[in-house]
Amino acid sequence: MDDDEAEEELQQSNRRDFLRKLSAEPDRLNDLILEDYAKSLSKYYELPTKLILHNIKTEMMAPYADPRRPFEIPTPAKIFEIITGETEETLYEGLIVCVKIYKIEDKALKCQLDSGLYGTITIGYVADHRIESQELRSRFHIDQQIYAKILSIDKIKFSIFCYSELPSEGKQTFQSQRSVYSDYDYDAEARAQTLKQVKPRNVLTHKPHTRVIQHPMFKPFTFAEAQDYLRDKQSGSMVVRPSSKGLDKRKIRSKTARAMLT
Repeated sequence: MDDDEAEEELQQSNRRDFLRKLSAEPDRLNDLILEDYAKSLSKYYELPTKLILHNIKTEMMAPYADPRRPFEIPTPAKIFEIITGETEETLYEGLIVCVKIYKIEDKALKCQLDSGLYGTITIGYVADHRIESQELRSRFHIDQQIYAKILSIDKIKFSIFCYSELPSEGKQTFQSQRSVYSDYDYDAEARAQTLKQVKPRNVLTHKPHTRVIQHPMFKPFTFAEAQDYLRDKQSGSMVVRPSSKGLDKRKIRSKTARAMLT
């Protein structure tokens, strides 16, 4: 064995010893500054070195570990959030929301939120005084949008129980607490003024595609343009132009002493 082979074997032995020590003490990998090392490697290799180094570190700290999280049975609250998209911050008791009436019963109003969640407003929670079903049907109608306050939420049955005041001349004093623009510094008047100043986009007109053929007499003319083109030409002049019957057809327009022929 020559000196080069001996030196190479010594280096490989040192690498094995180093990896063996790291495997015994994997917490030492946290002392490595992988970001700086990845930047230096990226100068020589066009690869995502940072990701590769982090994957190597993860594999050395937990060899053959399953990266998948263990399955957890979702709670009713989590299922409610997944299906409706409503969270504890967007839907809670006491919140005033806008609902749409889809059914009027003798003792209750059936309504629906924008998220698809169904709600119920019983006749006892429509007004402060007692009303009859006839007055309920006269004051409300299908597809009417009203404001209602959420009294309770049933996340298992995917329903809410609401309270709404009786509208007077088609108006309510309730105001929705859920707004698309909920920023504290949102200026509705400034936005309306900006929308008025925005110019509509230019509408691109569609032009039919014209097939071009390699012919000295071919011109992408229409019928009228071909007539104008041949009007000052000599008898016997011709022009080949596209046909309106399809891209696979062509027309030949020629000029004679008496008239123009197609």
